[in-house]
Amino acid sequence: MEQRGAVLFQSEEEAYRLFQPRPSDVIISPFAKCGTTWLQQIAHSLRTGGDMDFDDIYEVVPFIDLAPDMGIDLNGPQKAEPRLFKSHFGWDQVPKGCRYIVSFRDPQDAVVSFYYFMTGWLIEPGAIPLEEFVQYRALDREHGQDYWDHMASWLRQRDNPDVLLLTFEEMKQDLRRVVEKVANFIGVEDEKSIATAVEHSTFEFMSTPQWAILGSVDATSYGRALRDSGRQRRHQSPTGSGRPEPSGALPRNPPTVRQDLGANHRSRIRIYQLRPAQERTE
Repeated sequence: MEQRGAVLFQSEEEAYRLFQPRPSDVIISPFAKCGTTWLQQIAHSLRTGGDMDFDDIYEVVPFIDLAPDMGIDLNGPQKAEPRLFKSHFGWDQVPKGCRYIVSFRDPQDAVVSFYYFMTGWLIEPGAIPLEEFVQYRALDREHGQDYWDHMASWLRQRDNPDVLLLTFEEMKQDLRRVVEKVANFIGVEDEKSIATAVEHSTFEFMSTPQWAILGSVDATSYGRALRDSGRQRRHQSPTGSGRPEPSGALPRNPPTVRQDLGANHRSRIRIYQLRPAQERTE
């Protein structure tokens, strides 16, 4: 099954076919390595007042794509309202009829982080140069949605009241302000819950032993489901070599990562400032 800008494998197709979204549902859908897990923790802590009774965050904030592989009923009740879900889709592919939280991140930081996240797990260390990975994962529009398509699709929704747009850099700089934004968006007013969510989403808290397992994804139920579902095909050639297939041949002298992502990528992001329409000039 193929949707615009994205390819779904069988388990993903089943998940999206079965999912029955509700207007109160919240889907957290940044591009990979742009703050998804961080936002899952913030939103879950807000709605529960700080619940940490789970082995990994995907048990309480399901990844829609892998829910069937993890034995999770997408349409069942969750620990608290609103129901929360994870996705990485852009606006054109994500299930409609919900509310959405998306964070953007400097593309260089996001793709380099994703490269090291995948290395040693679904990519054999040293098998794929960083520059090749950048071209395949961030710039390839033939095999899936690239970073820019994802970002642009959500930026076109910046005046949609059911969409909350944030940045990873903002989350690092002023965590409490971001938590308050998320709380307001999902309808949490209790100050104690907000304070607890801030505490539970700090770097120090998320570096505790319970959270440290997320740094070793292969040990989590999410990691096992991802591996077992066969989704590693996204990162393999048809020969099974483990090397991704770029959309075209690499140049003889591959450009640097920053050149690959666009030397003026920061100005490209600033074109779409997250301000109300009446204050913004295109």
